Amino acid sequence: MKLVRKAVSTLMLTCGAWIAAAPSPAHALCPGSTVRFLVPFPASGSSADSLSRAVAASLSEIWSKNVIVENKPGAGGIAATQTIATSPPDGCTIGLVSAAIAANPGLMKNKLPYDTLQDLTMISQLVDIPVGLFAPPSLPANNVKELIEYAKQQPQGLTYGTPGVGTGSHMAGALLASMTGANLIHVPYRGLAPAELDMLAGRISMMFGAVSSEVGAIKAGKVKLIALTGDRRFPAFPDVPTIGATLPGYSVGSYFGVVGPGSMAKPLAARISQDIAKAMNANEVKARLNVLQLVGVGSTPEEFEKLVRSDITALNKLIAAAGITIE
Repeated sequence: MKLVRKAVSTLMLTCGAWIAAAPSPAHALCPGSTVRFLVPFPASGSSADSLSRAVAASLSEIWSKNVIVENKPGAGGIAATQTIATSPPDGCTIGLVSAAIAANPGLMKNKLPYDTLQDLTMISQLVDIPVGLFAPPSLPANNVKELIEYAKQQPQGLTYGTPGVGTGSHMAGALLASMTGANLIHVPYRGLAPAELDMLAGRISMMFGAVSSEVGAIKAGKVKLIALTGDRRFPAFPDVPTIGATLPGYSVGSYFGVVGPGSMAKPLAARISQDIAKAMNANEVKARLNVLQLVGVGSTPEEFEKLVRSDITALNKLIAAAGITIE
């Protein structure tokens, strides 16, 4: 009997150890063999597409599953995000979002087909995207203070170009105007390249956009980077200050992050976030970040949700005060 009891006890301990080692259902990732990674931009080799493919490839190795990038452009990123919001919360569908996720509630109001904070799970901020205030070499201002003074001296104000209405670049200009009282007139473009052409041709006074798009022009002396819109300096241009250094309280960030469906279990979101952090540290992803001039982050779900909530509150106020609308 003692031998039988010992055998049964050993079996129970073994089974208990196996059960403890087995993944919790709340942590279990996607019962299928493929994870969809939705990207709200076309497969055009853009920074968003290129970054997503590098991260997806790294996650494929970590998860031993196919992580397939599915490009779903349209409606300013809303089409892809709506697909994520209405997908099962099992980890089989995640996707990329830009900082527009925080601007859209204020811009779209009741037209947004999902509740950003209820129908989506914030999983991780992937990167910071340094956004800069650029001007042609001929502009008689070399810092934020001089630029504001110059703008106030112009009867017609100054025009600034951005990649589009409601973008982080647009918000950056609107906040600068709001905080200084300068007459800054927004001119939206389809991308930063045409804005640069018009700025150099004298058709607009300055522009806001991703620093990564202008590195070559900056180094060639074709445009000057006056300041950054975020709350930190950019390693590639360590001597360029933030606008907030001159205007305390000023900060408009831009970023890419990963989200999932809103009812995703917290342990699953945490697991995906931890694996994304591992992916961001992979040599291939680091090399891609260097090429794209992006700053890797890899935050927790709680940190990313806090960022998005804070941005939604701030941008709702700015959008209402500036009367910004989008069709």
